[in-house]
Amino acid sequence: MEEPMPPSDICILISLLSVLAVTLPMTAFLTYHNFNLRLQTWHEYLNFSHNLATIVSLVISIVATAIALSQETEVVMDPGNGDLTQEPATSELPELTDLTF
Repeated sequence: MEEPMPPSDICILISLLSVLAVTLPMTAFLTYHNFNLRLQTWHEYLNFSHNLATIVSLVISIVATAIALSQETEVVMDPGNGDLTQEPATSELPELTDLTF
């Protein structure tokens, strides 16, 4: 069985950029929505603790994504007799002939 390939650097970079593409607009929308509900002055709302909390949440999501992508997983197919050391007889999916529910 072939060894699993770890994700390349470009895949990790693309994944991290996709996390940022999702989290940044969400953060901006929630900031704007919360600003309109509570305060009407940016200098009172966008203080140091709010900015720090936003930056920390983005860093945590980036680090969690990088950790998840760096994990190597190996999938072993069960040949049907409970012996996971034996290669499966066929890798094709069984045909679905009975479609009654």
